[in-house]
Amino acid sequence: MASFSALISYLDLEQSIILNSSMMCAEFQKEDDVAFIDSATAKFIELVTSLNNNKRSHNLFTTLNRTQTKNGSNLLRSNILAPPVGKF
Repeated sequence: MASFSALISYLDLEQSIILNSSMMCAEFQKEDDVAFIDSATAKFIELVTSLNNNKRSHNLFTTLNRTQTKNGSNLLRSNILAPPVGKF
């Protein structure tokens, strides 16, 4: 949360962008809220890399990634490698 606070301060002080509470939502996820997938399993089930050539061409991430921004792509990758649990 400290990095989020620093970002808000930077936007306010350096960029003269003032955000109100209706424009943002920050949620801290505890370790209990995500399923951790070890790197060997992630590789074996081809979450973000392919077993054949170790490139990012034929895997779940590439198949699902239709995001428009780098941040969206990073969030998708993060959710694939550490999916949220207990929210449904």
